[in-house]
Amino acid sequence: MKIWVAIIAFLLAPLTVVAEKLPVVCHEFPPYNYLNDKGDIIGSSTEIVTKVLQIMGYEANIRILPWNRAYAEAADGKAALLFTFSKNAEREKNFFFTDPLASIEVVFFKRKTDNITWDVLSDVKNYRIGYVHGYNYGRTFMDAIQESVFNKTDLIAASTTADYQQLLKLATHRIDLAVCPIKQCTHIITMNLPKFSNLDYIDKSIGPARDFYGGFSKQWPNAEAMRDQFNNELKKLKIEGAYPQATR
Repeated sequence: MKIWVAIIAFLLAPLTVVAEKLPVVCHEFPPYNYLNDKGDIIGSSTEIVTKVLQIMGYEANIRILPWNRAYAEAADGKAALLFTFSKNAEREKNFFFTDPLASIEVVFFKRKTDNITWDVLSDVKNYRIGYVHGYNYGRTFMDAIQESVFNKTDLIAASTTADYQQLLKLATHRIDLAVCPIKQCTHIITMNLPKFSNLDYIDKSIGPARDFYGGFSKQWPNAEAMRDQFNNELKKLKIEGAYPQATR
């Protein structure tokens, strides 16, 4: 009798579904993906990716890496998904891009005491301008770099602290302008007060706001189908109003 009771209890017990762990990578890009004081990876894009993958039946195993390494690992198929980054023809060779996760506007950050304004980029050509190697700031700025519009540029190697290092150079008068997305560098300034209390930005976008995405590696099995499912679930979140406000 006890055996039958045990068998019936086993059959009636709810099944525990173990989600498949999916390797995912990103770079330090607050407030979209970054480490908090406890060492947890958080941010609006992180929240979206984690939630959508969970709905799809995956547990997102997210690692933050320097940009170049994160891109290389995903492009090589060592990770299934890379986020948050911009789209171009070269990157589309390696990734199936999701629908946008965030819309980002790039500006010049400056010292509050410096009265710097501009109408065309050549207006700031004689200032020392800092930017990060490997970052795509949009066609307007990247074309200006290719055309040597600026006389004095300061190129910083991509790393998890590259934009912090840019702002530190700006605060200590080693550069005059730092190119950075508004929300990202505003977040860094807020998290590093009073050290960066002398910084703000020129309220004029360097080119139009751009969408940033997730990308499923074309080297990952069934990547295109996963991207399509991701987009379907993402649309449902937007309809349900469960899309983080910070990304709109």
